[in-house]
This record gives sequence, structure tokens and C-alpha cells, in this order.
Amino acid sequence: MQVVLKTREPTGVDLAHIASNTIKVNQLKGDAHWQWLSLGWADMKHSMPASIKIGGAVVVISLAIIAGLYFSKLGSLIPAAIGSFALAGPILATLVYGISRKLEDSREVKKLRSVDMRPKSPAQVAMIGFALLFLVLVWARIALLLYAVSTGLNNQMNEVDFIRFVLSTPQGLAMMAVGTIMGGVLALAGFAISAISIPLAFDRDVDALSAMAASFAAVAKNPMATLSWGFVISMMVGFSAIFAFLPLVVVFPWLGHATWHAYRDLVE
Repeated sequence: MQVVLKTREPTGVDLAHIASNTIKVNQLKGDAHWQWLSLGWADMKHSMPASIKIGGAVVVISLAIIAGLYFSKLGSLIPAAIGSFALAGPILATLVYGISRKLEDSREVKKLRSVDMRPKSPAQVAMIGFALLFLVLVWARIALLLYAVSTGLNNQMNEVDFIRFVLSTPQGLAMMAVGTIMGGVLALAGFAISAISIPLAFDRDVDALSAMAASFAAVAKNPMATLSWGFVISMMVGFSAIFAFLPLVVVFPWLGHATWHAYRDLVE
């Protein structure tokens, strides 16, 4: 399977120098995600100070969002916010991709300022980010609608009452079931278009639509490897959420480095 990635026309460059790049999507073994995790951990070891700083920043951002929802009396939206992390996480991981790219030419990376964090296609990375943001906003609207329909438009619950409502009433159980299914569909869509599109646009001069098409093609051609990888990501993020996101100090950069190697394996 081949996906044609269209190059964008730079200002002041002769059209004769602009050519379309043909990117081949590789077919891998179903357990390739274990190798990605292993290579990602190796990158972590060779860039520990820099990677940990990024992970720490993600923890601070996550806790700030959760605290903001809690003190704004929107605690019932915290589960939806946690779910949206899977969609927004790939954008934050661009910082990690820069480290992995430098490690391909260096033995180790100790300081963030020594890393070139500039994407080859910054505008296209932003466009992919907007696509994921759109999915996050759709999920937030769905969550609000489900909450309003299930509890009543004027019904305000604190966190304890909300948990009791979800786990002990037919309306709450139905809301959780429908929300899980719809959230899963949106998360799958977001994963399909972002599995490798962001590291691809970070590393090469490609347009956003072509990068997302290549990502979708990689998932379609390697369903076992990529969906297993998506499951590992969701489990590790879920585990981190249980412990107040503190494990993300290590988990986030580890997954970012592993995603870079997934991109390298899936795309020639």
C-alpha cells in the first residue's frame, strides 16, 4: 500500500524542485508494539533529564485542568476531560519527538535547549491538532448532552452524588454505557488519524490531509499492531489517572518516544 503525500509549495522555490513524495506504509507483525515500547524506554534512558521535564510539565497541565473543573463545580466533566487526553496527547508529544529525532544522531540528550523542537511542517501539525481539538469539542458536547438528558437540565450534583447516580440508577448506567460507546468511537477515529500523522508532519514536509490519510492507511494495514498499541496507551493513561496523573512524569515521555519508533517502523 502506498500513500502519496503532497508537498506544499514554499515561497520563492522553483516549481521544478517541487516533487510529490511516495510514502510506503509497511506491514508489521501484530506484536510490534512491544518493540516500540522497548525502543521508547531506551530513548528515555538516554534522555532522562529532558524527557522527565516534559513529563512533569504534562502532569502540571493535567492537574491544573482537573482542579479548574473541580473548583468551577464541573467535576462531573472530569471523566470526559480524562478521555479527551487521548486526543490531545499527541500534540503535546511533539516535544518528545524532537528528542527522539536528535537521539538518532546522538548518543544522549541531557538538555532540552540542545534539541531542535521545530516541526518540518508546523502549520500542518497545527491543522492536525485542530482536527483532534474538534473531536475533543464534539466529545465534550456529547458528554454535556448525555448529562443533561440523564439528570435533568437544572440538576446540579456534587462529585459524590454523581458517582452514586452513575453506579446505582438505571439512568446513570445508561448514560455511562452510551457515553463509553460514543467516546470509544471518537477515540478510535482520533487514533486512526493521529497514530503517526503528527510525527510524520513533524519529521517531513507534508500536508495535514496526506499525513492523516497515511496514518489511517497504517492503522488499516496493521490493525492488530496499531489497535494493540492504542490499547496499551489507553491502559497506561488510565493507570496514570487513577494515581492523580503523577505516573505521567515517566509514562508520557515513554509513550511519546515509543510513538516515534512506531512512525519509523510503519512508514519508510
